[in-house]
Amino acid sequence: MKPAEHELCVYCPRLCRHVCPVAVGSGREAATPTAVMSGPWLSAAGLISDEQGGRAAALCTGCGACTAHCKIQRPVVALLAEARAALLPVPRLPPPPAVEGEGAWIAVEPDDRAWSGALAALRGEAVARLRDPDDLGAPLADHPEAFAQYGAQVRARVGGRTLVVATRAAARAATAHGIAHLTLDSLVQPPVDRLALAGCGAPLVEGGLLRCCGAGEPLRRHHPAVADEVGAAVASELGPKAAYASDARCAGHLRRAGADLLDPIDLLLSRA
Repeated sequence: MKPAEHELCVYCPRLCRHVCPVAVGSGREAATPTAVMSGPWLSAAGLISDEQGGRAAALCTGCGACTAHCKIQRPVVALLAEARAALLPVPRLPPPPAVEGEGAWIAVEPDDRAWSGALAALRGEAVARLRDPDDLGAPLADHPEAFAQYGAQVRARVGGRTLVVATRAAARAATAHGIAHLTLDSLVQPPVDRLALAGCGAPLVEGGLLRCCGAGEPLRRHHPAVADEVGAAVASELGPKAAYASDARCAGHLRRAGADLLDPIDLLLSRA
């Protein structure tokens, strides 16, 4: 971690606050990018504990809205990831689950919905399943050594087959692990009668400022109550609109907040 790299943000008068989904969605001043970047800096100065500095750095979904708005494009997401790696312990994850069944494709099921059979019917041949709530080790992404070790275990489980993933976190992890994969969203026809949510990195709600639903790491793991506040804010912006999210993790998060959401798993199961 390089504390000096945080100083421009520490002394910035919160110029990117209005585009940060965590700050806007939660309404917390402690969640502004300025405050979040101050946490590791204060920890390095010995003014707060490492745990406090690391938890501050975890008030982030990695959407990048702050950098996109910043006039000098400070790499906030990368700097916070370095801080978390230095200040927080490695998350404890169980070993990757075993692959069940045969087939050249493996459905990575992130929740209790079993859809490998529906994908097999669509494909016309057997599809195996991997029940994985940890998105192929996504919570370990801040800790390269642990993440690489987890990835090696996943590759051994997969054995050269192709994964079909339903979350962006799993897609990013599969790419990092060097595992061939497809997104379930690319295999189903999105509904034309629902608002399409673009997800992190683009306006999540048409005309709105929130760029992320709050379901992403590290926010979801370290600050679940704040993640729920962000989800509730997005659901409030949506109101009664029926929407579609290509990321099953995002869709589930917003459904729990009361939004009318479908995701690729819902579409696949409804058409099986």
